[in-house]
Amino acid sequence: MSHERWFVFLFKTNNFSGELINETYEGKVSWVDLEELHTMELADGMKDYLKLFQDESLNEAFAVWNDQFMGDFEFL
Repeated sequence: MSHERWFVFLFKTNNFSGELINETYEGKVSWVDLEELHTMELADGMKDYLKLFQDESLNEAFAVWNDQFMGDFEFL
């Protein structure tokens, strides 16, 4: 059994500047309205991450997963 941990840091802002790059190795990059995200095909777990941005009472989440299992996110 591996005891590896993977951390994802998410940042939220109302102020930004600069230009988006056109594409990364993961695909094209673009801005979309928040409401539109709920209708899009997103990366695994992204809809759970969105809860952290939309609920001001939440500030972290964790989940357990490996190649055979993905647990539900626990929000704190």
